[in-house]
Amino acid sequence: MLLENDGILPLNLDNVGKVALIGHNANAARTQGGGSATVMPKSVVTPLEALKAELGDRLSYSIGAVVQAGLAALASTQITNPITGLPGVQVEFLNAEGGVLFTEERKATALTWMGSPAPVAKSSSMRLRTTYLPNQTSSQLLGYASSQPVEFKINGDIFLKDHLPDESTDPFTSLMDPPFTSKAFDFVAGKPVEIEITVDLRNRQGVTAESQSFTFGLEADASVGDKNIADAVLAAKNSELAIVVVGTNSQVESEGVDRTDLKLPGRQDELVEAVVAANPNTIVVVNSGSPVLMPWRKKVKAILLTYFGGQEMGNALLEMLTGVSEPGGRLPTTWADSLEDVPVSNCIASQPGSYVTYEEGIHVGYRAWLKAGRKPAYEFGYGLGYTTWSLNPVDAPKEVPAGSDFAVSVSVTNTGSRAGKQVVQIYASREISAIDRPVRWLVGFADVHLGPGETKQLDVNVRGREFSNWSSGWNYEPGTFDLHIGTSVEKLHLHTSIEIGK
Repeated sequence: MLLENDGILPLNLDNVGKVALIGHNANAARTQGGGSATVMPKSVVTPLEALKAELGDRLSYSIGAVVQAGLAALASTQITNPITGLPGVQVEFLNAEGGVLFTEERKATALTWMGSPAPVAKSSSMRLRTTYLPNQTSSQLLGYASSQPVEFKINGDIFLKDHLPDESTDPFTSLMDPPFTSKAFDFVAGKPVEIEITVDLRNRQGVTAESQSFTFGLEADASVGDKNIADAVLAAKNSELAIVVVGTNSQVESEGVDRTDLKLPGRQDELVEAVVAANPNTIVVVNSGSPVLMPWRKKVKAILLTYFGGQEMGNALLEMLTGVSEPGGRLPTTWADSLEDVPVSNCIASQPGSYVTYEEGIHVGYRAWLKAGRKPAYEFGYGLGYTTWSLNPVDAPKEVPAGSDFAVSVSVTNTGSRAGKQVVQIYASREISAIDRPVRWLVGFADVHLGPGETKQLDVNVRGREFSNWSSGWNYEPGTFDLHIGTSVEKLHLHTSIEIGK
């Protein structure tokens, strides 16, 4: 999804020279949601991997600012099950005498057992073994996350041994977001590291008696924040183009977690400001699943949203940047310039266990913005592409029976020099009504793909149900409704009206 573009996109990578890729999420990309939205792909192509394969030595990489809070699982391509020789971790559930009750071959180091055939409730301990192959020589923070007593060995020697206090009063927090610890370890590229971890599973209560989670991996070192930003600025100065990948982490955006604000976590806003000051040819890629604030949005050359782009995220991003494919998405949410602009914010119960009253009623999402008369950074339905368009007069029925579907016909022309996609959107409104209605509301949309100079008559289907209201059942208020046709909830240049019968 393309939010800003002053003409820098699409890129011709043969002509851009040196490129500085910056950002934690460029290497540790969020490709899917947290919690139950997570599945383990066979592989993940990050933006760093995709751009490195395309640009080679013309690409530099800097972390810039730490986004991840907590531990990131070890890359599945760098861990080997010592028993099978295949990628992954050998997991054994043991009884009180150390006998093996159950064995699993897992392919990741972020593990959860919930409704699993593993005898989690009956086991006294759990043993995990893998061989990790570092791909760089560096000192990194290696650790684990668990509220149970843990003994963590590296190459046969005890590296960490602790029982971390669990201060949460929420049993699911103990399961899904347990405390973590880490310690510096000097890795040597290409030198295998044998890891063996024993987790004491005794004395568990509540949900953690039947279910279990355990993660071991690397923690980003946030203590070198100034150096990280300085390194990124230097890389940007020495390059013709800077691409900054910013985003959220699973602590601020995941299942079971409420967001407290819309800011990017860590020092990412500061990072973007510093990079664009060093190199005005800066493109920002936003790797989040929901809106964030972008105070620098009018200073950069382009902004692309990837959301959680799946295991081929890096390759997909490369295609969008170079114009092999067009970013044809349109916003399903409203993006604010500041938290103070958001029209609905009373979403927290005044006291634990009390009720939240949804005072906004039907005026949710973009409808709340319209009712409040506030202008967002990017409105519902907004999105750019790599070509230009014109929409011409519409043809719609003058009257339809209540509840009947109908079509609105729009002439759409690609007026640019590239093939592209447009999404025609239809909103309804009724200025005088006996019931509470939104200022306007979406009643139909359709996408169209056209070559340069091509025109198509597009029929947009509208469900009759979109004009109903609820009052002890679905009802229809007869009369005239205005229809507004355009490319977002605010960009509506064509208008007509329709009579809804009884």
